[in-house]
Amino acid sequence: MLEVDLMTGRKNQIRVHLAGIGHAVVGDKKYGKGDRAHRRLALHARSISFKHPFSGKRLTLETKVPAYFNQLVGSVDC
Repeated sequence: MLEVDLMTGRKNQIRVHLAGIGHAVVGDKKYGKGDRAHRRLALHARSISFKHPFSGKRLTLETKVPAYFNQLVGSVDC
């Protein structure tokens, strides 16, 4: 599990950089190995924050770790 803060918000930024250092995201068919054992991309935003386009108020949305991740690495408390 990694905590990653995006700097540019560019599409596939996390996937490209992790693959570039030899640690592709599990299940990544485009930038990784994409093996048959892991058919789903193991990439998930636990939280996302942004300014509301009209009010300017900062909004933060959060969710739990998907059950699929627990199958991959065991129970995670985040």
